[in-house]
Amino acid sequence: MTTPEETQPVSVDQLDVLISGNRLIFALGEAEARMDYHADGTLHVALPGGKERHGTWTLGPGDAYTAIWSDADGPSHTCFRRDAGGLIAKDAGTGEPRGRILAIHPGQAGS
Repeated sequence: MTTPEETQPVSVDQLDVLISGNRLIFALGEAEARMDYHADGTLHVALPGGKERHGTWTLGPGDAYTAIWSDADGPSHTCFRRDAGGLIAKDAGTGEPRGRILAIHPGQAGS
């Protein structure tokens, strides 16, 4: 039996299916964020409190995706891991959790 601490990686091929063209809803503590991963590689995020971020995303390195934000100095690398509760987004370098995925809305990026 898998415990929440035991995580299984999501491969880059699975990651592509999960995010490309889709809207994902993330739990960030008690709040939620909406991330639209447009199929053309653009990225739009609506964060709690009304803040929005824009950037681009690409697959890699490894089983992660890279986001380049218009308001940041460097890229961020995020991977997804499975646990008993579903999917968790983590910093690909440090393993620090970024949020739990609450919902995936296929084909709804930007709608």
